[in-house]
Amino acid sequence: MITLGIIGVVAAMTLPTLIYNYDKQVVVTRLQKFYSSMNQAIKMAELEYGDKSLWFENISSSADNTDALKKEWFEKYLAPHLNIIKTKQIDGITTYYLSDGSAFKTNGNNRDWIFFPGDPEKCIEFGKNNIDNYSGRCAWIFFMSADSKGFETFAFNWDGSMDNLKTNSGYGCNKKQGWRPYCSRWIQMNGWKIPDDYPVKVRYR
Repeated sequence: MITLGIIGVVAAMTLPTLIYNYDKQVVVTRLQKFYSSMNQAIKMAELEYGDKSLWFENISSSADNTDALKKEWFEKYLAPHLNIIKTKQIDGITTYYLSDGSAFKTNGNNRDWIFFPGDPEKCIEFGKNNIDNYSGRCAWIFFMSADSKGFETFAFNWDGSMDNLKTNSGYGCNKKQGWRPYCSRWIQMNGWKIPDDYPVKVRYR
């Protein structure tokens, strides 16, 4: 009985760590897969429509900057090359669900994209109930433009240093920031692994 009790205590102490390590692995696996899938979709679209500089649309300044316009553009050029299983309107924005349980949406202009490795509604609700938002926890930011190399982890105004990914006052991946778009670039630069000194606990469920 004493032995069983010790085993139970050890299991209770180690199980949360094992579960969290699994969750981290799911997050980074889906982040990397999404990054790869979007870049492949761009390449396929370029075979049909030419270089993306010819068909990419930044509609942030458009008088008709509506979800319908973004949806029309995305579903013409990129959606045919992605394994999308359903779409849903969340807070007035079309959100696309992938077969691995992840989802994504554009953040208003076709340049910034928000990726959710799990249920986007749970993630958004979590953000509403927490001061530090959901960015870098259950949602990650990506970027695309006509002159970018492809579909990239967010690095706007990044100076190229690893330290700046953590400390940047506007976009840095740290506890002080409510919005942490550099977290996706930091994970990518770390070999698609959650760094040991990552500032917040990630989640996908």
